[in-house]
Amino acid sequence: MATFGLLHCYGAVMTVAFSPDGRLLAAADFGGRANFWWSGTDQQARTPLQANDKGIHDMVFSPDSTRVVTGGFDNAVRIWDIADGFPVFVISQHFDIVCSVGYSPDGRYIVSGSDDMTVRLWNSETGDAVLTLNGHGDTVETVAFAPDGRSIVSGSSDATIRVWDIEAALTIASEVSHDPLARLGSATLTHDGWLVGSYGELLLWLPPKYRGYIPLPPCSMIIGSYPVQLQVDEAIGGLHWGDEWAQCWRGAAHAAVQPSP
Repeated sequence: MATFGLLHCYGAVMTVAFSPDGRLLAAADFGGRANFWWSGTDQQARTPLQANDKGIHDMVFSPDSTRVVTGGFDNAVRIWDIADGFPVFVISQHFDIVCSVGYSPDGRYIVSGSDDMTVRLWNSETGDAVLTLNGHGDTVETVAFAPDGRSIVSGSSDATIRVWDIEAALTIASEVSHDPLARLGSATLTHDGWLVGSYGELLLWLPPKYRGYIPLPPCSMIIGSYPVQLQVDEAIGGLHWGDEWAQCWRGAAHAAVQPSP
């Protein structure tokens, strides 16, 4: 029977992973290092990759096993070439700890979730920002791609799970409609409960109890303790749009906020 030595890390181990080709075992630690061993042995495959001195929160292999992406306590996403040991890109656009990262099944995109309450999508070959998905009301603790690569799922400390349609998000980001109802698809929710359109116009005010549970596109689903939905399909010609709270509140008779079945 083979015996192996103790695999050494530099502080608390935050995440572990096998490479998709099965050749490598990796572990990222609180010392900010990504460590690699040949699978099934205690032999290091290479010297550790030093991401930062604050710690790595999550790490994932690329589908072809040649790269890893790390998310750190220094608010950065790093894409590494395992063979040469250098970061291909360092992405520093999150405003807080990067808690979770993931590769799309085709390797084209990287997703990250952060303490800044956003889910972000990146081009894995250029490091460019592709999308920022807003909606969670607390830390985004975990993110993952669907097997077909068309959706992202995120889980948050706000006690909700959100499913995001990537194609819908890209469409919303590239097209701006002049129809108020259509602009609900590109709306964002302010801290005081207003749905704000792509031009900064006030579209609709939501009571506080409903604000965290409205699945605005590109979010296709919310799983949580109190999910709700906006019924605007019968509101054409009757929905009140305006800057005054009272106007929008009266309009709620036509755009009912109802608990989901």
